[in-house]
Amino acid sequence: MLGYPGSGKSTVARMIATKLGAILISSDEIRKWMFSTQEEIINIKLNPYVFGALDYAAHTYLSAGSSVIYDANNNKRSVRNKKTKLLAAPTKTKTVVIWVKTPKKIAIEREKARSKNHEYLPIPRRRYEQLVNALEPPHNSELLIEIDGTRSRSRQQSSFMKQYSDISS
Repeated sequence: MLGYPGSGKSTVARMIATKLGAILISSDEIRKWMFSTQEEIINIKLNPYVFGALDYAAHTYLSAGSSVIYDANNNKRSVRNKKTKLLAAPTKTKTVVIWVKTPKKIAIEREKARSKNHEYLPIPRRRYEQLVNALEPPHNSELLIEIDGTRSRSRQQSSFMKQYSDISS
């Protein structure tokens, strides 16, 4: 998954997992499961533990032949390449980057709204900017599905299924 915080990555990831019968592994859910305090959940120094758990789960499911939706901020190309080498290549799995493209202004508003509703913990502004600035568009060597994060869920699903069908054939 690729996109700004608040772009709709998790919503799209859930939709895709349901539609394809894939296993959804989520960094947000792993954080909530692993840590008990808000300070721990948003502490980036604990990221190695979170991503270690995600990678382990992804490897386990991929090795068993399942499809996996890896719902986390994979905004850096080097991170996506590392995940491909670490997880997909050993299991001979095809990797697809799903880019939820949402204007920054809309993503920021969504981020504020969801933290007010206590759905997610607020991301400190400085950390939000770091995540936004880290976004590197996919390289032409990466299989890509682009989803318009401003569209309705049904239109996002239709767009995903069409693009997925095109790259699967």
